[in-house]
Amino acid sequence: VLDRAGHSETPERIALMERYIALFGQESIAMLLADRAFVGRDWFNWLEDHDIPFTIRIAVNRMVTRADSCRVKLATQITHHRRARRC
Repeated sequence: VLDRAGHSETPERIALMERYIALFGQESIAMLLADRAFVGRDWFNWLEDHDIPFTIRIAVNRMVTRADSCRVKLATQITHHRRARRC
């Protein structure tokens, strides 16, 4: 869909999602699934602001900011439950 190879930037993702929603409606989105290249605070905030549920794979060594503003490695925040890792 993009006019080049490689990763996309947040404005491109948002424009693509807005185009999709205009054509098919937001109710057609049960869940947005994406790989770890599709990360970023502005992107996640946009998805949340538009009530779009998402599941995005993120590397465990990725640094994240908790609600208390503490920056930690994602791996330290993952809990193990029935052979699955959830965060």
